[in-house]
Amino acid sequence: MSSTPSPQETPDNLVPTSAPAPMKMSAAVAIVEGAAAIGYGIYFAITQARMGADEALVESDTAAFAFVGVGTALFILAAFGPMVYGAINILRGGQWGRSIIVFINALLLGIAFFMFSGGAVALGVTTLIAALLALGCALHPASTDWATSNFNKRRARQQR
Repeated sequence: MSSTPSPQETPDNLVPTSAPAPMKMSAAVAIVEGAAAIGYGIYFAITQARMGADEALVESDTAAFAFVGVGTALFILAAFGPMVYGAINILRGGQWGRSIIVFINALLLGIAFFMFSGGAVALGVTTLIAALLALGCALHPASTDWATSNFNKRRARQQR
């Protein structure tokens, strides 16, 4: 017996394929979004550590008020960190990451409109454009076909 697997054991059609260009573009946008958000969170935490909590940002008399910057930074890291990880995974040829890119960018659509109502129009427009670009590319037919194909390949491997 040879140690080389037979063609039935490792058919070429079960090998995952690299992400298509639209999905790679979505991943690149997600990395930029994540870097900007995480950078802002770090800035916010450092600013709070240096100058204390900014009373103009939050109205609160609780002891937790002093930790708003650090809490915000941790939340941003928890939300955007996995998205950046997934985006890097996709660019490296992996398959995990598309769903979280879609989820976070769907949330960013709503956040963009809150930015408009809060007077941060330029940031709102930037956020809206980035979210629409990431969503449009992640939900592009080529990206959807790629995700479906890879899912079907994983299912076929599990059923063998």
